[in-house]
Amino acid sequence: MIDAGRATVFGLSAMHALWATGSPFPFADQQQLANAVQGTDTVPNTAWCLAVSAGLALGAARAPRITAAAFAARGVIGLARPQLLPAGDKPPFATFNARLYSPGCLLIAAALARATRAS
Repeated sequence: MIDAGRATVFGLSAMHALWATGSPFPFADQQQLANAVQGTDTVPNTAWCLAVSAGLALGAARAPRITAAAFAARGVIGLARPQLLPAGDKPPFATFNARLYSPGCLLIAAALARATRAS
């Protein structure tokens, strides 16, 4: 049975693979997606989306402890020092980061860490 942390990371992997096809899901268009997810006007190219997708899937499958540490670091940096992130305080990324991305990263890190301790 797959744990919630890994399932979530696999879901994020699938989302990045979907974005590689050109889908703006869950946003209306590519520009909204780019603004919300990385604070830019354009989304990364297909290769970058697929690389992130593969990295997430591989991390969840083969290196959950390292993946947990990466998500924990992203969550802490995003909350404590958001200016260190490429989009920093640029709206709407900053709002999504403070309310969803960084807290979500910490929850994913905790779920992965808990699952690796249980196994």
